[in-house]
Amino acid sequence: MSEKKATKKRPSKPKKGRSLNKIYAGVTLLAVLLVVTLTVALNSINKNTPQIQTTPQILQNTHESKAVPVTKSAPTVKKEYERRKYPLKFDEDENLSQIFANSKKKDEFSVPKEKKQEHKNAEKESVKAVTEQRSEQNDTKNLLANLPSAIAQSSVKKDKNETIVFEANVSAKTELNASVSPILQKDENKTLPKASSTPLKTQQGHGLVASKPEKIELKPQKPEPKKQGKQSKRQEFSPAPYVPTKKFSGKPKLVIIIDDVATYEHASMIRSTGLKLTPSIFPMTKDHPNTPNIARGFEFHMIHLPMQAKHFDHPEIGTLNTNDSFESILKRIRKIRADFPRAVYMNNHTGSKFTSDYDAMDKAYRAFISEKFIFMDSKTIGHTVVAEVARKYSQPYISRDIFLDDDPSRSGVRRQLVNAVELAKKRSYAIAIGHPKKNTIDIIKESKDTILRDVDVVYLKEIL
Repeated sequence: MSEKKATKKRPSKPKKGRSLNKIYAGVTLLAVLLVVTLTVALNSINKNTPQIQTTPQILQNTHESKAVPVTKSAPTVKKEYERRKYPLKFDEDENLSQIFANSKKKDEFSVPKEKKQEHKNAEKESVKAVTEQRSEQNDTKNLLANLPSAIAQSSVKKDKNETIVFEANVSAKTELNASVSPILQKDENKTLPKASSTPLKTQQGHGLVASKPEKIELKPQKPEPKKQGKQSKRQEFSPAPYVPTKKFSGKPKLVIIIDDVATYEHASMIRSTGLKLTPSIFPMTKDHPNTPNIARGFEFHMIHLPMQAKHFDHPEIGTLNTNDSFESILKRIRKIRADFPRAVYMNNHTGSKFTSDYDAMDKAYRAFISEKFIFMDSKTIGHTVVAEVARKYSQPYISRDIFLDDDPSRSGVRRQLVNAVELAKKRSYAIAIGHPKKNTIDIIKESKDTILRDVDVVYLKEIL
């Protein structure tokens, strides 16, 4: 017996793979549909965009078609020009007439129709007013032009009293007088001849009788001289140099003032010369805290008062300004008096603006006199007013004669020192101003036995 072989059945494939294939196919189908819809949507958007872009162009074209000016004839253009030209008057610098003359600059779409109509009515009324005014002016000109011929045609008779009888129409003259009077008030730019003030008399059978008009000669009027104010008088004022009240004995006197003294080093430089140099010391501030102590070390000293300059970038603390009140100036001077009780004289540091201002110097002089100071003009500007103010308050006018170190070189200082000595010889005294600079101090020391041997170097108080 043959045994049947046992056959194994092939295992069936799982259905899992088939289901996955179906899922993949569905996803791809959805993706394809999504891509198609997106492309369709993009195409529709691209088709709609030119329609949106063209709408403003259509609107713009419609606006331009509305704004196209209609061709006008020559008379209408002239009337339009006259209408726009005369009612609107502006200054030449403004050039506002272009706004109204150029229609493109008007925004017609932003104005309501009612306002546009009101604006047109107002323009028509203004044009009518201008035309009426021009017609009145033309009538007046015609009357004035025809006046000589009317007078010539009228019969002129002379009486024994040398009167002229005008038989012209009275109504014409009254009309002329009535029409001239308002035009004279309106037209201020044009001048009309004055009517004669001769009285008119009526006589029987003779019409209007007027006395013989006198011939009027028009002479050019001379311009009236301008009234000279205080400033012009001050410019004409020429200050005389100070004349000492006492006579000097011996050699001519030379005063050498050293400005801008603020440190102990400056003080030692002045003492090193062995001469009676006059130190002019800055008032005490936070920048110059030691100046009162420096002043105590000198037999004689001055105050170097800062005043406002026209061109100076670094003013000192406490500088007097032209717009300062009298109270503030007086407060400043009182503080200086308290810090320097022995000081009598002061001169200005800078001060080109302050010393050329009359009102400012007037306030300062009142403060100086109140605190018993005598002011000396450093003359940092040519047209100073210090002399005039000093004369007003009966104060001596003392001023600088020579600056020693405008040219700070040794040769420049020596040259100016020689000039100061020569001036002292001519006038018996001179006042020079220098600064605590090395060249200035060295030249003064070297000149003791040469340039300065013919003068006595003295303090400022010794010539006053």
